[in-house]
Amino acid sequence: MPRWGDPSQDLAHFYSPLTTLWKTDYRMDPAAKNRFIETYKSHLACPHLRDTLTERLDLREPYVLLRGISWSAMGWVAYQGDYAGVRNPDTWATLQRYLQLDFIRGIFDPIIQ
Repeated sequence: MPRWGDPSQDLAHFYSPLTTLWKTDYRMDPAAKNRFIETYKSHLACPHLRDTLTERLDLREPYVLLRGISWSAMGWVAYQGDYAGVRNPDTWATLQRYLQLDFIRGIFDPIIQ
């Protein structure tokens, strides 16, 4: 969902484990995430955007994760009972995985520490 605005919004969603793990088994490790951000910054022409991007990503990331977990919880609830929509087994499995306490701790631990 690209929008005109601060690139930290799209980037934080792009490298979020909730995005990368949705249909794959890939999760960026800290080194890959850092290389990605540094490469992106090297292509920014605006010094202010470049020099403050890491800080803005650090501020935005917890909110992106909270939004993703909340959305997953909403999806999980929607699949219950008399749900009239399409039931995708892969989506159901992912929603269940995303709502496991160990998974949630695992995505927030690097931010909290």
